[in-house]
Amino acid sequence: MIIDLDGTLTQANSTDYANVLPRLDVIAKLQQYHAEGFTIVIATAGNMRRCDGNVRKINIMLYRPLSLG
Repeated sequence: MIIDLDGTLTQANSTDYANVLPRLDVIAKLQQYHAEGFTIVIATAGNMRRCDGNVRKINIMLYRPLSLG
């Protein structure tokens, strides 16, 4: 099962993830589905705003190699 983060799993009352309110009813239902054996995938397009809708910028930001020293 794939579920959107912004406005579905959260109330979308803020763009600041530290302050956004959860939708407890949705979380409870997802917990029920998980207990029944469903795999839950949370998807978001949140970085689209930060990267001006440029998917290439998002890929560079998300998939850049880690520096180990």
